[in-house]
Amino acid sequence: MKSRKINYFKYFSLVFAMIILVLVSGCGGTTPITPIINSFSATPSTMTVGGSSTLSWSVTDATTVTIDQSVGIVALISTTTVSPATTTTYTLTATNASGSVTATTTITVNPVTTAPTINSFSALPSTITVGESSILSWSVTDATTVTIDQSIGSVALISTTTVSPATTTTYTLTATNVSGSVTATTTITVNPVTTAPIINSFSALPSTITVGGSSTLSWSVTDATTVTIDQSVGIVASTGTTAVTPATTTTYTLTATNAAGSVTASVTVVVTTVPPAEHTVTLKPNVDESGYVRDTGQMTPKYMYVGDDANNISLQAFMSFDISGIPAGGIISSVVVDFSDHDTIYGDPFSSLGCLRAYPHDYGTLDGGDYFTGSPLGAVIRYCLASEIVAGSDPNVAIALQAKVGSSRFQMRLQFNDSETNNDLHNDLVCWTSAHLPELVVTYSTP
Repeated sequence: MKSRKINYFKYFSLVFAMIILVLVSGCGGTTPITPIINSFSATPSTMTVGGSSTLSWSVTDATTVTIDQSVGIVALISTTTVSPATTTTYTLTATNASGSVTATTTITVNPVTTAPTINSFSALPSTITVGESSILSWSVTDATTVTIDQSIGSVALISTTTVSPATTTTYTLTATNVSGSVTATTTITVNPVTTAPIINSFSALPSTITVGGSSTLSWSVTDATTVTIDQSVGIVASTGTTAVTPATTTTYTLTATNAAGSVTASVTVVVTTVPPAEHTVTLKPNVDESGYVRDTGQMTPKYMYVGDDANNISLQAFMSFDISGIPAGGIISSVVVDFSDHDTIYGDPFSSLGCLRAYPHDYGTLDGGDYFTGSPLGAVIRYCLASEIVAGSDPNVAIALQAKVGSSRFQMRLQFNDSETNNDLHNDLVCWTSAHLPELVVTYSTP
């Protein structure tokens, strides 16, 4: 039998190479690493239907991170707010080339066990007149939806809204959550308008123009829901002016309407082919017919003082203008009022007594009984600051003066009627004297 001869050198060389290969593989190779989910939680983990919770997570060594329940792909470290309707388990999956790992967190959702609470539901004011408004106010807690009928619809839990019902109306608020609905009502009583509108004034100035000229319609209406003027003027505000240029003599009719009915007033603008002759006159008060009257009934002629004196006595000034030089057919086109040439101003009447106003007042011969008590209406001039007493065209004075054309006098009363006296025992006066008189620069025409 032939013996086999072993080559020990080759054998040990092969074994050594295998050891080296194992060592090299163990020291210089790479071992695959799967992602690491450091944390995944929900805060709070228990809530009530309609509430919300925040999912928070931290992942390393991942190429993609996803969360189910429609959250989707997310960053490695982040948060998101969720509002599950029922108890829900969220699964986070972190993936890389070596594989995927997952983690879960559960949000327990407890049902609402009580119905919503309507803390308040009211209307202010609860009684209005047709055309007026009321404010609905409400406060609701623990509701998922809040609605108000009468076409208002869905609203916030706490809010207000303005409504203008045409008739008496009950509003119902409904608050709802998963436990049910509760309601509350409030009623707005709507009273009908019982009196027709009032047309305080409607005029045209000038009332006579030449072809191609214009006239200004002026009006003031109260208690009307709509105001219209014919001759294509249309719907207008309750108080206003507008220029018209009729080609021929035209009558304009103003109609004021509310639920109680309508009233009308008319003015005529005469259109001529020949321009009327125009004149300008400057009128100053007749000193002998002017003066002031104290609230005690004492009258002082020639000096026109208005305000209160050092004895806390109220004074009203009276001015009489001679307009006999304006013919009966005269048409006033403008009046420039200039009360700036006052003798002096004592104290600070405008800050302590309010606004100085002037009113047409046919007092005739001035005496102590001409002092006016009460709350007057129809002021044609108003100054609320001393700096406002400057020359300027005033259509209200023009209208008042036009009404007196044909007579011999145009008389006015000046007073502070916000406060008759400030009780400070000091003179607070505006004064005019024979050396410092107001004036009216009147422009008029004669056909």
